[in-house]
Amino acid sequence: MRDATDPPPQWPFTAVAWRLVLFGLVPALLIGMYASWRSTAHYIQNDPRYCAQCHVTQKQYVLAAQGSHQKVACQSCHKQTLDQAADMFRAYVFQNQPAPKSGHRNPLHEADVPMTACSSCHFGKVSGTPSIAGTVGHEMHLKQPKMTCKSCHDKGIHRDANALETCKSCHEKETVHITGMAPLHCNACHSFRKQATTLLPSQRDCIDCHASRNVKFKDYSKDQHMANFACSVCHRPHDTTRQGLIQCTSCHTHMERKGLHANDQHQTCTDCHKAHTWQVSKTECMACHDGMKAHGDGAACQSCHKGK
Repeated sequence: MRDATDPPPQWPFTAVAWRLVLFGLVPALLIGMYASWRSTAHYIQNDPRYCAQCHVTQKQYVLAAQGSHQKVACQSCHKQTLDQAADMFRAYVFQNQPAPKSGHRNPLHEADVPMTACSSCHFGKVSGTPSIAGTVGHEMHLKQPKMTCKSCHDKGIHRDANALETCKSCHEKETVHITGMAPLHCNACHSFRKQATTLLPSQRDCIDCHASRNVKFKDYSKDQHMANFACSVCHRPHDTTRQGLIQCTSCHTHMERKGLHANDQHQTCTDCHKAHTWQVSKTECMACHDGMKAHGDGAACQSCHKGK
């Protein structure tokens, strides 16, 4: 036992040492713990290498790593709730052991991609990414009930499906019947990302597409009333009749009763009216009436023979 003559007990550290521990080591330890927590949280929530621990051998992960979103972290699209993030962290700490179910469809995370994940990049909020804000195709489709980005892009976001099949899943009856256009994707004519009020292609859209594929195309005669018509007035790629070419008489009614049109031999409009110019010259008449070349002293046939 100690008595009154014994010296007072000595602390293992001096007061200065305790100050160093209290004001130096403890803050450093707390900062280190915080940095470690931040690093771990960032790894789990933002680093695709974390996802690769489970998904690297799955087709979706492999295709995503090769596609246009290869530089986008999986977690940027596949969002988590706090509960799901906690489950994910628990699984990570315990070497990916299954986390206890907490009412989720998947105990670790949801595979779903919410609309906000798409809009956070593709509504003009992130420079360098394609913006769909104000584009006619997206506005028209997103106004439809229960329509989301995933309705069209879900099958192709990881490049695991033919993009053409996405359109056909809803528009199965809209088959292209013009032979040369059959291999084209729907977007070749119906440009989703253009700033317009309709998805129908304009005359300029058709002309530019034909020119890019070296398809010969004659301009309309500038003095004809059809000069500013859209090509789709006559050409209907989805129509099953005559390779999608609309009958002239669908607009020009009762023409078969007037003038030259009443002749039984003049029933095919384009035999006389060449497409896109719609003019009738002596050359067209002579294609059938070759023996009449000297007739009329070179005057235009229509000067005597009225079409209507």
